[in-house]
Amino acid sequence: MGSSSPSSAKVNCDGSLFICGQLAGFGCIIRNPNGICLRSCSGSIRADSNLVCELLAIWHGLLLAWETDFRNVICETDRWEAYNLIHQDCLHVCNYQDLILRIKDILLRN
Repeated sequence: MGSSSPSSAKVNCDGSLFICGQLAGFGCIIRNPNGICLRSCSGSIRADSNLVCELLAIWHGLLLAWETDFRNVICETDRWEAYNLIHQDCLHVCNYQDLILRIKDILLRN
């Protein structure tokens, strides 16, 4: 990661919709610059798409990092569409406005 600051971390997030339908899962892991696991979380949710699962994983991961006092965070996702929705102003065409706004709120914190 480059930085060895004690307040820096990498958040890996993933979410997936199960084949059976609307039940889904997500997971997040926070690692320090040396790759050591510091915190993690996982959960199951009701969702209608893999995209919303990934967005929920990102939100939970960033929130966990914030609550653990990490301020210099790299967040990794494997969903390009999730990344684009978070970093572009396209909320007017998105079904997940509330969730994206919650993610952006964390990103705008000091």
